[in-house]
Amino acid sequence: MTTRSVNPKPTRRHGWATSRFLRPMAGCAVLVLAGCASGDCDPSRAGLLDGIGCSAGGHYQQRQGALGQNLAATRADALESQADAARASMVAGDAQQRLADRRRRLAQMDAQSADLQRQMNAAALRDGTDQAALRQAQDELATLQRQRSQMNAQTSDAEIRRNEEQLAGVTAALRRMRGPSQ
Repeated sequence: MTTRSVNPKPTRRHGWATSRFLRPMAGCAVLVLAGCASGDCDPSRAGLLDGIGCSAGGHYQQRQGALGQNLAATRADALESQADAARASMVAGDAQQRLADRRRRLAQMDAQSADLQRQMNAAALRDGTDQAALRQAQDELATLQRQRSQMNAQTSDAEIRRNEEQLAGVTAALRRMRGPSQ
């Protein structure tokens, strides 16, 4: 009688065949399931199968390209905004310069007006001054001073220029009254 010996370890007769056929089938199943993955290829939201599908289908690369385009557009917008800000800063600087110039001109007009008033007061005390011409110059200066009191730094350049020219006219009239020797 022959007895068969019992092998304590089971033999793997079909081990090579099983692994040879099941591994590729498992890989195909994963790819088939990955192909059914949803269109959301955000790595922070995709599950295992979605992630495999997105990676195998090139969706991650497409998403990366789209994000790169969005980044480029955002950078271009930022550069345009910086250029707009620089232009606005230049415009504001020009406006501040014009405002400072107007204030300077108004202060000069005030000083010139005060000087003319002093000269007229002195002329009124002198003998031989044409009192009618002096009175007319005083009236013109009073009118200009009232106009000047209405002016501020927002007043137009043309109006300031007109007032400056009128002050120059009053100054010339006062010089004529004093005569060439004075």
